[in-house]
Amino acid sequence: MKLRGNAVAAIAVIVCSMLAGALYTLAMGEDVNWDWQNYHEYNVWAVLNGRYGIDVVAPGLALTYSERILLAALAEL
Repeated sequence: MKLRGNAVAAIAVIVCSMLAGALYTLAMGEDVNWDWQNYHEYNVWAVLNGRYGIDVVAPGLALTYSERILLAALAEL
């Protein structure tokens, strides 16, 4: 029976930790950092404006490649 009590306690700690993280995220608001603005959002803009091959692919080659459909879907959020 002691093992069952430990399992319930472990699940309670995990659930409380997840709840605390969710509440912290809601309290702090949206994260707008340099990486998001200058990489993810710009890639979508470059695809939509015909500059993807010039600004993204040419300088970084495959190192900066990411799925265009996924980035376009994220831009709509």
